[in-house]
Amino acid sequence: MGRELSSSVREGPVDHVRRFHEAVAEYMERGADPEPLRIKLDHSLRVLAEAEDIVAEEGEWLRRANLPARVPLLAALYHDLGRFPQYVEWGTFSDPDSANHATLSVRALQRGGLLAELPPGERRAVLASVAMHNRRFPPKGLPLGIDACLRMVRDADKLDICRVMLERLESTGEAANVVNLGLADEPETYTREMLERVAAGELADYTRMRYRNDFRLLLLSWVHDLNTGRARRAYVEKGHLERLLAGLPPGKEVERLGESLRAALREEG
Repeated sequence: MGRELSSSVREGPVDHVRRFHEAVAEYMERGADPEPLRIKLDHSLRVLAEAEDIVAEEGEWLRRANLPARVPLLAALYHDLGRFPQYVEWGTFSDPDSANHATLSVRALQRGGLLAELPPGERRAVLASVAMHNRRFPPKGLPLGIDACLRMVRDADKLDICRVMLERLESTGEAANVVNLGLADEPETYTREMLERVAAGELADYTRMRYRNDFRLLLLSWVHDLNTGRARRAYVEKGHLERLLAGLPPGKEVERLGESLRAALREEG
């Protein structure tokens, strides 16, 4: 439904998808192992696709914020551009072990002049959204256009991250190890405090994770941080909610959690 909107990113004076590929290709040539970079490239394009669907259904958001559709689409496309210099320079995607990848993304956009043709207000909205997309909470008091753009990008990013992480969580062997994150693989165990926080409508704290099921709870807590109706529906339609719940050990607490999350999605959607 939203694919027609991509013309504002793929055509016109600048084809930004082509520009993105060209920027990434330079890092591919410098990297010792291009495969991790290909994974990030694919993620960026899928986030753009998710953003297209969101923007297509959230026209009222755009009108209220006086926000051109191409602004959240460009922010979605470029949100992880910093992952490429991050991996080439440090050999990791871990921000604590290198640098904040959102900050690196802004630097890469500015250094490459990739947004040079945009009007200043649009350029500021893209850069601000890229800079803040990975914060735990969106800052309060942002200008309406930046706030709307940021929330759309965060929604699109979360939808694809859930898809990728579910594939890893449901895999065995090396693919499963990718999301171990040093967490204990005890299928019948989770941190009760984390479940209680999610059930209470809060975001889970990743620093409290001890078990792989806690990672499922973290992804489930994102229900409370989806801003658009389209993203909330997609979270259900794509099966993220039920697949994450199904990975948790059966019991009354998990059943009640599922009921509260389904209710939250119905109420907010």
